[in-house]
Amino acid sequence: MKLVIVFAALFLAALPGLAQHEAIGWVWTQLQHSYFKAGDFDQSLATDEKLLGADAKDWQAALVSLQAAVGKKDLASVLKLAPMVAEGAQKASQSGKCQRRASARPEL
Repeated sequence: MKLVIVFAALFLAALPGLAQHEAIGWVWTQLQHSYFKAGDFDQSLATDEKLLGADAKDWQAALVSLQAAVGKKDLASVLKLAPMVAEGAQKASQSGKCQRRASARPEL
């Protein structure tokens, strides 16, 4: 996990011009999951801000952040993220597009 964090952070720092590229969300997602798995809940939550900045309806990214907020015992973040996750999951379920990404729910 630490290598993923190092390489993803280096990639993002070295190529700031790619910030608008459609695949940059994948890099941020890998970074968010790696921070979460490493137990760095603060960085996981900070990465979520980048992901939600790119796609405010990314409820799966918000789910990982919700789990990080629970791990951090950050009640304010839990209260902020829980409705977003619930609404997104409900809409995805109703539309028939509720396919969980393989890494949408990382385990510690």
